[in-house]
Amino acid sequence: MNIRHIFIILLAFLALLLLACDLTLLTGGAMKPTVTITAPPNGMRVDTGAQVAVQATATDARGIAWIELWVDGAIAGNQVLPAPQTSYTAVLPWRATTPGAHIVQVRAYNTGGAASDPAVISIEVAPVVAQATQLPPPPPSPTRSLAPPSPVPPTPPTSPSLRTPTPTAFGGPSPLPTILVQVIRPVTPFPPADLPFHIDCSAIDPSKKAACDTYIANTRDLAYPLLRELTGTSLSSCYDAVYYKILLDNPRQGAVGIADRNKISYSQAASVD
Repeated sequence: MNIRHIFIILLAFLALLLLACDLTLLTGGAMKPTVTITAPPNGMRVDTGAQVAVQATATDARGIAWIELWVDGAIAGNQVLPAPQTSYTAVLPWRATTPGAHIVQVRAYNTGGAASDPAVISIEVAPVVAQATQLPPPPPSPTRSLAPPSPVPPTPPTSPSLRTPTPTAFGGPSPLPTILVQVIRPVTPFPPADLPFHIDCSAIDPSKKAACDTYIANTRDLAYPLLRELTGTSLSSCYDAVYYKILLDNPRQGAVGIADRNKISYSQAASVD
């Protein structure tokens, strides 16, 4: 079974989850943790390349198990606690590499897998502006004439981006100022998934990990957003996470998902060749 076949199977699986959504809502969901971002403040402005320390405090009566950092809809870091704690403050680093406004979210998960509502702030990353350095004039060439040099009228200054190279003492042109080129990332056709997908590929050959990583990316960034656009229904309204495991042997016939309060578990034999 190739990646395309797995993709089709996953679409059928997600459709099954949507059908089970109403039943899960009737049974009620687990209590969610709470999380707040204490630093930096909302709307903070930083320079491109700066390291930002996102500090968040999460609480839950059952115990916090791990905390995730999301930037612009993608996971940018996480912190797993060595032992569950009812209250925990995490510091999650993020490097601001792209100029513009960025949406930063923090989510906390308790020992039962329940996810908190995201704590959200916005951070503005300022672009780097290249500055031209005015070079000193080249030294005068030696002359054999004994007559005093004729006065030379000063040359009016020109814009650094339009001036011609000035010859140096060795006859070569002087360097021009560096011009910053900003690369604009393409816009994805659909918003990314708004709940985490936990996909376990540990049962397959380790040499297939790269293909499995591609499958995980397609599941999270293509299959789920596409199904959400087609159906108009979001899984996050019913579940906090999706757990999907690839096995060597299929334990059941067909795509079978098990709804367990606030999460969905699914196992399927598949090959990522």
